[in-house]
Amino acid sequence: MATGNTDFTPDDLTLVRRQFAARHVTLDGDTITVWPRTPPGRPPAPGPQARNSP
Repeated sequence: MATGNTDFTPDDLTLVRRQFAARHVTLDGDTITVWPRTPPGRPPAPGPQARNSP
């Protein structure tokens, strides 16, 4: 995770995604997160929309 003094730009996100091409990378204002890989044979965790479904 990288946190800055100001918001990151889409260009910053693109740069990080190029460095971690096989990983899920997200941008939330002043934080870019590189998420860990899902271990082989294990399904990915459901996203927030799945947890909030009835």
